[in-house]
Formats: sequence, structure tokens, C-alpha cells
Amino acid sequence: MKKKLCDGTTDRDARILQKDEDSIIYQIKNEAGELLITEHQVFSGIWLCYKDAHIQSYTYPSSYPSGMLEITHCREGRFEYDAGEFFFYLSGGDISVCKSREEGTVVYCPTRHYHGVSILIDPASAPSCLSCFLEDVNVSPGALLEKFCGEDRYFVMRSTARLEHVFSELYSVPQDMKKGYFKVKILELLMFLNSLDMNLSQTERRSCSRTHVELAKKVCGYINEHMDTRLTIEQLAARFFVSPAQLKKAFTASTANPYTPMSGPIRCSRRPCACRPQDSRSRK
Repeated sequence: MKKKLCDGTTDRDARILQKDEDSIIYQIKNEAGELLITEHQVFSGIWLCYKDAHIQSYTYPSSYPSGMLEITHCREGRFEYDAGEFFFYLSGGDISVCKSREEGTVVYCPTRHYHGVSILIDPASAPSCLSCFLEDVNVSPGALLEKFCGEDRYFVMRSTARLEHVFSELYSVPQDMKKGYFKVKILELLMFLNSLDMNLSQTERRSCSRTHVELAKKVCGYINEHMDTRLTIEQLAARFFVSPAQLKKAFTASTANPYTPMSGPIRCSRRPCACRPQDSRSRK
């Protein structure tokens, strides 16, 4: 029997929409929104997970394994990672490589909108070298983990044309050949990452301090509680005892959008603020 990464999810507020030997689809739905996780086991110890979120945050159960190599591509929306002392964000066309944390993984989407895919590799259960699947694919999951995540590193970059091509094909897989197609694409992706220049990392200039992130979240919460009030940046800055410049920087870093006050009472469903979900298409 193949292992499912998120089996513990069903103990919370999730239900299984579809399940077979190789894949499972979870729906997490509550008053805060909805998250769909479509999980495929591609090889032993290697999974492919699509995430379609219209929810701000959700914490995976404790059964979610720690210490795995997690390669994530953001197709659209915005996705946050808590790296301890700092945070970093993915927007459409970004990729990250990190190690899943001991306390589990938190899905957090500042704009309540995210569509993307993650490849998760457990070095303890994956083959030590992927050449056992295809000759000359001399890629070691353990070596990849050390390359990108050794010494508690995180790797973030804008996807190259070559990598973007691989990910784009993962979003449009022919149903009648998806099992074999997933295997070919995962091996291709890992070969590219194995030879990727680490100097392409943009983690440092894309990171945000915890102070800025926490300020932005407090401001977003306040805005969403006062949707019928026109709030200027100066009013919000005074409310939270910071300068307008500091607030602008924190808000833009977290949401990727400059703050724009709403001109008068406008219903959320008609014109949402930057912290509200935007209309989007689902993953095809």
C-alpha cells in the first residue's frame, strides 16, 4: 500500500473527494475558505502535490513528515513560508526549495488565493540515486537536500525558462498517460535542479522580517473588520504606531500590492481590498 502524505488531515476539517492506489484529493473547507490538495505518489518516497487555495491559512496535521525536500512552483497567487527568523513569498513564476519543518507545514496565502505544485522527496524512503529508474539520471535526493537546504538554507528564485517549461507541462498532463508522464517530468526537473547554479538564489533580497510580516497581518485583519470604512495609510499608521512609510513597505512586502484605500462603503463581494480573495481560474 502506497503512503499518503496527509492521511491525518481527515481527522480535522477535511474530506476525501477521490482516492485510488496512486492519488488522493483532499478538500479542506470551512468558514475561512477552501483548500484542495491533489496528491500523487510518483515514485517510492517522491510525491507530487497540487494545491488550489482560496483560504488564508491551514496547518497540516502532525502526520505530515518533516525533513523532506520540498520543491514548490507558484502558478498564480501568493504563498508564504515561515523560515523562523524571516519570511519569504512566492508569486506567479517563482520557485522555492526548502526542507519541511518539524512542527509541520502551514499553508498561508496573504491574498487568500494560490495555485501551485510541490514535489516532495523523503530521502529516507526514496532511492539513493534515481539512475535506478532511468540510466544516466545520476541524481541523489540526499545530495539535493544538502545542496539546497544544508545549514538550514532556503532557496528562492524566479523560474528560468527551462524550469518554467517543465512546470507548465505538469499543469496540463494528459489523463490517459499521467502516471508515466509524471515520472518523466519529475526526473527531468530533478536533473535541471541538480545542475542549477546556487548563485541564482534570491532568498536574501526576497525575505521579509518577522516584524514587517506581523504588522502587515494585523493591518489586513483590521481592514477586513472595517470594510465599510475608508481607511488611509496615515490613519492606519497612526492606529498601529508606525510611520506611513514603514506601513507601506510592510504591506507591499506581504501582499505584493501597494495599499489603496477604498473610496467609501463598498461591499467586499464587489470590490475586495488587497487582503481579500481575488477572482481567478482554477487549475486546469
